[in-house]
Amino acid sequence: MVKSLFEKDYKTFAKYTYPAIVKMIGGEDKMAQTLKKSFEQMESQGISFTNCSIETPTLFVRCKNEIQCTITENIEMKVPQGRLVTKSTLIGISSDNGATWTFIDTQGKDVKNLRLNLPNLCESLIIPPNDQPTIYKE
Repeated sequence: MVKSLFEKDYKTFAKYTYPAIVKMIGGEDKMAQTLKKSFEQMESQGISFTNCSIETPTLFVRCKNEIQCTITENIEMKVPQGRLVTKSTLIGISSDNGATWTFIDTQGKDVKNLRLNLPNLCESLIIPPNDQPTIYKE
């Protein structure tokens, strides 16, 4: 997923996004177009991704016909003010017993609203609040 983001392969990136989110956006093609436009707009403002790392997933939970977990994502971006570093949480979901995974990025999203819009998120899944981004002037 991270590799597709850095390679600007938005169609592949969309395939890693939880299907209900893709459906809300209007399908994979629409999501890829939206991502492309968003990233082009960011780049025109001098913002670009420079690094992204994924930490080890948390405890896996079974909920109905899915396995769910949370994963910490560390993102570093070049911004006009310097370097922005942020830590957020991804929700990993597999509906085929772990063979394939899709993800929900919780950055900028309220957990209560996530659960309202995605009612199959396990109540026992611990979704920590996202840290505020830090900007380092360079």
